[in-house]
Amino acid sequence: MLMKPDMLPENPQYAPQYAIAFRLGFMAAAVIALWALERIMPWLMQQPFWLCHPHGLSWLYYGLLATPPLLTGIWALAYRGRRAWQALRTGQYPPPGSKVWLAGVRYAYGAAAQRRAGRDMAIAVLLLLSVTAVSLFMLHLFGPSSDLAAPAAYHAAHCPP
Repeated sequence: MLMKPDMLPENPQYAPQYAIAFRLGFMAAAVIALWALERIMPWLMQQPFWLCHPHGLSWLYYGLLATPPLLTGIWALAYRGRRAWQALRTGQYPPPGSKVWLAGVRYAYGAAAQRRAGRDMAIAVLLLLSVTAVSLFMLHLFGPSSDLAAPAAYHAAHCPP
């Protein structure tokens, strides 16, 4: 259903923005997650499974280098793709009832809204395709056939025969 600006309550011209507390909390969670990953990486590298298993380091590197971009692409498609689909259906961008991250996002209606929604859908799909390609490249680079292995001295001292 196409909603014109004069039909909306109080005739808003700009889309509502997420609260500052929500935006700061989201950014803080992202920083904490990256800090935790940076702190846990040296510990993971010293675990016997990664060093003793023939393909352990390959799995570790693949998991750390390919999984985050792939999850980012899936998240982008789920978040931006869903919003773009809603905007295409309603003819309004941003869709009714949704909030935006940045201030000053004006509502668009009709063909302009469909162009914005199509752009968002294309960005989400291209991002997912590109990170899938990166993940496949990482699999090729650090896959089971790579030569990553524990040093022979460590393997002889710590790994079961």
